[in-house]
Amino acid sequence: MEKLFIFDYDDTLARNTLYYVRAKLKFALFVTERLGPHAPNEVSILELQERIDVENVARFGFKRNRFPTSMREAYALICKAAGIPPARKDLDRAYNIGMSAFNKSEYKRHGLLPGAAATLDFLAEQHDELMLYTKGDPKVQWEKIKATHIQRWFGGSINVVGDKDANGILRLIGRRDPARVWKVGNGLRSDVYPALEAGIGAIYIPWETWAFERQHNGEPHDNPRYIKFPKIDDIIKNYSTLP
Repeated sequence: MEKLFIFDYDDTLARNTLYYVRAKLKFALFVTERLGPHAPNEVSILELQERIDVENVARFGFKRNRFPTSMREAYALICKAAGIPPARKDLDRAYNIGMSAFNKSEYKRHGLLPGAAATLDFLAEQHDELMLYTKGDPKVQWEKIKATHIQRWFGGSINVVGDKDANGILRLIGRRDPARVWKVGNGLRSDVYPALEAGIGAIYIPWETWAFERQHNGEPHDNPRYIKFPKIDDIIKNYSTLP
């Protein structure tokens, strides 16, 4: 009997965190170079930016401008603490560093993560149903999707949403048997817990993520529908054990 696999995109099928880490490191270097002896140490710079970015989820959600705005606001706060009025060009520079995380050529260059294509090919060969369920800014997510040609596996079953939750998953699965539906992702907060709340299985593929996604209660080891695989292609190796 066919199964339905609902896949996350970012850091499950293709890289995402890497682009943000690069921008953060550029930002820390910029602050250090620009403010010299008045700059905080690099760890403090990165922690401040991340704290502001998490707080800004309430204002911007997962829209593209949240991340660069957080960098601009972090730079302004650092300047204020140092007693240095921030120049407009430097505030703009901080914002543009944040925007560097969104680079279509990088999406294409890195492509899919190792094992992702083989896993999707295998599931398609089993005649299982595949869906993509990814959150974020629609423009950014569709740029990633197109750059990695992921449509070849998902066709029209691609869902880009502002946030992911159990209700969204229930809408996706409709009248399908929850016992034969699996959510695959690297986020305990955004993938695993919403899946289990919706009554379907959750396959967790660990991948380091940002502070917002790390706000959770740990792995739900006591739930029989929770599975943790070190790599995405472990789905192939363990396929026969999945209901």
